[in-house]
Amino acid sequence: MTKSRDELGYLGQAMDKMRKSIMDRDRQLKTMLAAVAHEIRNPLGGIELFAGLAAEELKGKSEGKDHINKIIREVQNLNRIIDEFLTFARPLNPKRRPVRLADLIDEAFCLVSSELEAKGIVFKKELSENQIYVYADPEQVKRAFLNLFKNSIQAMEQNGNLIVTGTRKRSRVSIEIKDTGPGIPQGHLERIFDPFFTTREQGIGLGLSIVKKIVEENGGKISVATEKNHGTTFTILLPGSEPTGKIEDEHYEQNCGNRR
Repeated sequence: MTKSRDELGYLGQAMDKMRKSIMDRDRQLKTMLAAVAHEIRNPLGGIELFAGLAAEELKGKSEGKDHINKIIREVQNLNRIIDEFLTFARPLNPKRRPVRLADLIDEAFCLVSSELEAKGIVFKKELSENQIYVYADPEQVKRAFLNLFKNSIQAMEQNGNLIVTGTRKRSRVSIEIKDTGPGIPQGHLERIFDPFFTTREQGIGLGLSIVKKIVEENGGKISVATEKNHGTTFTILLPGSEPTGKIEDEHYEQNCGNRR
């Protein structure tokens, strides 16, 4: 019996040592990624600046100007990828405060409205009440919504539906983001939040892992449910909050240019 306890104790110590080693290597990897991303970003800023100046010097439309504009777009795409690396690698340190859910949804919608229109996807916002507040970092949660919206848009063909619902659940707020895409294969479900996991030719597979990181560092949880040929639903639970200051029952149009 004593020998068995000694073996279990040794095994426990070995497992703890292994866990700490893995965590140390994970931190080192993230630190390296952040450093490399930062070093790449500096020259990209110069490339974008001088490419923009060169484009301005070319009057009217020309093949040369088109090429320069392509360079600028690719630089902007690289900067977006670097942003994802930095978000993944660095602590988020959220600045949490009461923020209205409807505003976050509307602002994220505005950033994908042209993509929705291009595919003929109908966007619906269905909140149980207009004055639902969450206690979170608004910029971070907006980015999480944006990543999920983009994920749904990429999954759907023409003329689908993207539906966002929000309801209070005691001290929490439940947000569901539903699409009418083909669903996620069961074999991929356990891995969709893993860093660098992707089934697409484009992208680096950090979008959903960043969503999970944002939600959890803002005190929330995220889950996913899917059905073949019937779409996917991401459910986010965030801490609820009461508004601060005077409440005005404003109505926001989903058309980004026509808020009132």
